[in-house]
Amino acid sequence: PKPYEGLDRLECRSKLIVDLEQQGFLGRIDEHVHNVGHCYRCHTAVEPRLSPQWFVKMKPLAEPAIKAVKNGAIKFVPARWTKVYLNWMENIQDWCISRQIWWGHRLPVWYCDACQQRGKPGVIVSKTPPARCPACKGQALRQDEDVLDTWFSSWLWPFSTLGWPKKTKELDYFYPTNTLVTAQEIIFFWVARMVMAGYFCMKRPPFTAVYIHGTVRDITGKKMSKSLGNIIDPLEMIGQYGTDALRYTLVTATAIGQDLFLSEERFAAGRNFANKLWNATRFALAQGGDIEKYRVLPKAGKVPGTFSMPDRWILSRLQQTTARVTKSLEAFQFNDAASALYGFLWHDFCDWYVEIAKHVPAEQQPATRAILRHVLEQALRLLHPVMPFVTEELWQRLTEGAPGRAASIMVAPWPKSSAKLVDREAERLFERLQAVITAIRTTRAELNVPPESRPPVRLASPQAEVRRLFETHRTLLQKLAALGEVSVEAKREAVRHAAAMVVDGVDVVMPLEGFIDPAKERQRLQQRVEELTKQLSSTEARLKDRQFTAKAPKEVVEQARTRRAELQDAAKKLSEHLSVLQGM
Repeated sequence: PKPYEGLDRLECRSKLIVDLEQQGFLGRIDEHVHNVGHCYRCHTAVEPRLSPQWFVKMKPLAEPAIKAVKNGAIKFVPARWTKVYLNWMENIQDWCISRQIWWGHRLPVWYCDACQQRGKPGVIVSKTPPARCPACKGQALRQDEDVLDTWFSSWLWPFSTLGWPKKTKELDYFYPTNTLVTAQEIIFFWVARMVMAGYFCMKRPPFTAVYIHGTVRDITGKKMSKSLGNIIDPLEMIGQYGTDALRYTLVTATAIGQDLFLSEERFAAGRNFANKLWNATRFALAQGGDIEKYRVLPKAGKVPGTFSMPDRWILSRLQQTTARVTKSLEAFQFNDAASALYGFLWHDFCDWYVEIAKHVPAEQQPATRAILRHVLEQALRLLHPVMPFVTEELWQRLTEGAPGRAASIMVAPWPKSSAKLVDREAERLFERLQAVITAIRTTRAELNVPPESRPPVRLASPQAEVRRLFETHRTLLQKLAALGEVSVEAKREAVRHAAAMVVDGVDVVMPLEGFIDPAKERQRLQQRVEELTKQLSSTEARLKDRQFTAKAPKEVVEQARTRRAELQDAAKKLSEHLSVLQGM
């Protein structure tokens, strides 16, 4: 109406209330609480306003896109997003594609004023600017000032970037691709529309798999955003911890399709892992070795008889790690692949095999050096997708001078697992040796046995095979567990003032007299047992509380039960040590 033309919306509302009241149309004024949309940038209330808009009819476009997902031509990972996609597509509405903003692709629509003044539509839609109106032949044409929705150009991205509508070699080679990686909030805006555009323009889907990653959140669970001020600047993290540390942290911290809870402290693990790789490579290079031998090794299809049991064990573990990493990557389980490589490289390779390599006899060193290089080189190739920069640098140094070497690790062949190199027997034997060494190390730490001391150990087992294992690897056991004399017997003999344990069916006895201060250790262990008892009582009281077990999240309750079991085991073990000390 004329009295309100040109007024600000707030002025108009105030004047409207006054006019209604003056003319007797206003009954009463009540306050109502309701949702009012606001701009996410300036926080101004968004006002609804009717205006002419352009739409695309979507149901015919949606039909082939729905069929593609239902028949498996396109798969969502995780699969739960399939239902979300189909629900939206099967209830799709026509798409308003016109936008009243300054920047964008302008609508290919022109208006003929002369026709419209005579009551005719006067609308012209054309790929190229028309010279005249096809109805009245007039030349006074004006283009629509609206622009296309951003997603209208984005849904053409898979093929428009490759030269479409021209038939280019790039379009022929790269379309369709295989995997799209994106976020769940744009499944409707972008993913679904790309599929529809692909079938409409190219008669084929633009991709065959859609991987939906999680949302990055802060440690409290809030979504990271500039407006909340809780973002972690990736460039700062790169400067402080390194690019590979950033990538490693993001990959390992995210289960498939789950949200990522991120804090700055988590990047230190990636940096430490990169440092570990540097040190392992430095050690392998310092050992020298025949570069060609380690390259030929996997082609042999069998393990030479000169290889020791630890050699066969690490080769077997490498095959299983290769198979697991490959399978995990193919299933989009990136965190599982990265975690498997971390466990293999840090624990199996660095903590065990590298330490073993420092103590092998002279006749075994050539084989050990070859295996060191072979295992590390293949593991670096497996790790490359997660940590590309450090693996490239280390791989170049490790393979320098190797005949037929690829120019870069990124074009080197992907490692393959060899079933012939899987050695279950070697794994079983090594795990037993590993368990005994770990138990001795743990006992030494619990009883404060000085690192420089070399206490004797007595092992006993009725099985000849087990005795033969420890007799063969007696020197290795002494070196890795920092021991003096190691005796291997068929039957356990009673030893006074000794820590005793049974590890994987093997009796392990370590005399303590002369290696520790009994009085001092009794006092320390007694205090520690009392602390554990208090913690155990607190945990048990919590688990007996029905409100806690009924209302707390399942994972929290399970954590409490796990903690109780850990405390019980620790208290029992220390009590056993204490009883030994009390007799000294």
